[in-house]
Amino acid sequence: MPNNYSNIKELIELWEEYENSKHSISLKDFGLWLSDKKDKEDSAKEQNKVSKEVKAHFDFHNKLPLQKQFITLISRAGRFIDFYMKKAFEDLPIKSGHEFQFLITVNEMKNPRKTDLINIGITELSTGLETIKRMISAGLLEDTTDKNDKRVKRLQITKKGTNVLTKAIDKFQYLDKMIDTFNDHDKVRFLPSLIGFNDYHNSVFMKYKHKNFNELIQLLKIK
Repeated sequence: MPNNYSNIKELIELWEEYENSKHSISLKDFGLWLSDKKDKEDSAKEQNKVSKEVKAHFDFHNKLPLQKQFITLISRAGRFIDFYMKKAFEDLPIKSGHEFQFLITVNEMKNPRKTDLINIGITELSTGLETIKRMISAGLLEDTTDKNDKRVKRLQITKKGTNVLTKAIDKFQYLDKMIDTFNDHDKVRFLPSLIGFNDYHNSVFMKYKHKNFNELIQLLKIK
């Protein structure tokens, strides 16, 4: 049986470091602190592998205030997901996660209005309409007229769109694993925060999407 005293000694030293850096002490908080410390150490190791120019950028980012680091990382997370999705869909008529979202949403909602699809996709009206037009031209979606209001255009998925969606979903058995680098513990920690983040900003988007930046500042009472 291997001697684990060295691990116990390291744990005691880490607890001492934790006590010296924290006012509130608990085993639960120690676990979170230790996990965060390891994440930062792993990140530092990865940074040592990159070019001097990229390392300089990482150093600059790490000196940013916590809020700016958080916003930057959230933004980059979305870009990484888009990167992997584009790779996954290279042999399909859909070329982005955005088009996949439109396709699967129409399939789930059966016959949504164009405006509903655009709102769910958190998309600018002009961009959303252009995306829908492109997908209709590709034979993935078709527009229909609302039975009760001839002015309203609705969408439904075509047979070709259904086949493409099936192939795209099949890729997710690999895509999910490629993107997901979090263990279950991390998911339990982060999911409530991400849900709260999504709910708040989704509400802002739905209420004030037509407002300009200065109006948003006033409406959200930002000082």
